[in-house]
Amino acid sequence: MRLKKITIGKNTLDGYKNLQNCTIEFEERDGLTILIGNNGSGKSNLLEAISFIFHKLFLKQLTSIDFKFLIEYEINGKSIRIHNQRSTLKFSINNDDLNEQGFYSDDTNFPDKVFTLYSGEELRLWENVYYEPYTTYYHDVINNRVAIDALQMNYINKYYWNIAVLLLFIKDANKIARILNNSNIENIKFDINTQNLLNYSNSNPNKVTIAVNAIMTHLNTENKITFENFNQISYIDEYGDSNNLTDITLDLYYILLVAILPKDNNYKTINKFDIEFDNGLNISDFSEGQKKEILVIFITDVLASVDSLFLLDEPDSHIHPVKKKNLIKILKQSDTKNIIMTTHSPTLIREVDNRHFVLMQDGEAKNAESLEILKEITDNKWSIDSINNVLIANKDIILVEGKTDIEYIETALSKLREYPRYNKRYENLDFTLLPFGGASGLSNFINKFNGSDNQKVIALLDRDQAGKDSFVNIFDDYSSIDNFTSDDFNQIYIHTPSKIKVFFLPNKEDKKTFEIEDYFGIEKLKKLGRKLYKDKTESITQLKQFIDIKTQIKNELPNECQSFNKEDFKDFKQLFDKLKEAIETP
Repeated sequence: MRLKKITIGKNTLDGYKNLQNCTIEFEERDGLTILIGNNGSGKSNLLEAISFIFHKLFLKQLTSIDFKFLIEYEINGKSIRIHNQRSTLKFSINNDDLNEQGFYSDDTNFPDKVFTLYSGEELRLWENVYYEPYTTYYHDVINNRVAIDALQMNYINKYYWNIAVLLLFIKDANKIARILNNSNIENIKFDINTQNLLNYSNSNPNKVTIAVNAIMTHLNTENKITFENFNQISYIDEYGDSNNLTDITLDLYYILLVAILPKDNNYKTINKFDIEFDNGLNISDFSEGQKKEILVIFITDVLASVDSLFLLDEPDSHIHPVKKKNLIKILKQSDTKNIIMTTHSPTLIREVDNRHFVLMQDGEAKNAESLEILKEITDNKWSIDSINNVLIANKDIILVEGKTDIEYIETALSKLREYPRYNKRYENLDFTLLPFGGASGLSNFINKFNGSDNQKVIALLDRDQAGKDSFVNIFDDYSSIDNFTSDDFNQIYIHTPSKIKVFFLPNKEDKKTFEIEDYFGIEKLKKLGRKLYKDKTESITQLKQFIDIKTQIKNELPNECQSFNKEDFKDFKQLFDKLKEAIETP
């Protein structure tokens, strides 16, 4: 399948929610479409509308949709066009009109499946679209009425973590172990619902009950099984053939889904299962970014197929900045060429061609030529007037001096969140980082930037001469800060006209000169300096070639710090605690 075009609505009376005359051409986007825009711009509504259309298509009930839409796609050598005008529903294949019954009677006209990855706590999409097909599927499979892979509308969220980890280890243990701090599965502990299993095994034996019975017979007295032994479980299927449980990964996915995930306990044959790693960790010990990365790779490595559609809601949220750069590569290498995703990440935007982006504004889809401005912003070449209309109007914004500061802060927050206590402390820190072109550019920026009413904008300044000069330029009440005390440097200042908060980088020793790189500690900086000095001076033949060590450290540190241990970022806690204070204080 290849998605070509979709249009939702023509005006406010016949669209879906705020979607009106919303048209996206997919062919020019090379299989990857990225929706960006402010909260309320229509990104989530579009994912919901697309889900709703395909749900009704699979049910052969498109006439029940009460909003206008046009959808075009190619599949099995056929060009499909479906146009719902509310009063009429028209189908065409290769430009030849077809009636509704004729279209529905040919299964080769249909896509395979829809997979949606949802990252938030909001249940609207689940309740409005996915709940019904899931409930029907659970009931039909456990009563042996449909095939195990009959679920066409798939909804992936945090409840799939254990299933995703297990199946990824089965498929490629080394790959997933690297993501999870070199952890390997040692044991799997199952809580079998023996009563339900017995009831369904007797009344309607099916692929799920057969597989769960096979698992139960291999559990030890603690209801555990080693990962090695799990891979060797075999069972006799309904046709009398012997099968290895882990041979067909996609079938095992549906078996575990039906056994574990029904909300109604009457359908569960496994109450839950837990994974025990060889280093004593469990799933809850990993960061939100690691868990999200697991689900993304699970989708691309296990679930992906050429005839499926993938709808991904902010798949990059909480993922380490360095790994965000690999996310697009991972998605593009997937078998599917139908990925529609949303994002708020400037890191991701810096890495992707404009042709992949669709800018959502007030329910309309617009080509994102204006994103070139944001790319320039992150390289310190930007238009202040244009940024007010681009991308992230409702997240708090942290203004920093340059793009290297963004890398330090993103990396530090990700590393600190690997500690459970800091993951909890900073779980509500959700902001966008924007560079303002060096300390000297802040005064120009701060007088022109217009934040939205429900967001905080905070500017960070180094405690160096450039930062101090910038502070004086911003605040007319200060002609000099040479006599600033420690208390003065630790205050949060508010620029009255713009309401932008400004503070100097905090440091526990209250040094009057302090730059963001100093959070790594002098010993770490010395070590890097010695390495650079040795590497850069071996080929020197004259005095003028000797390097400026400070400049070299600043140039190399952004890349070097990506490989630092989480302990090396502990002093950044001072910065994040100050940010929390600035954000939470009225």
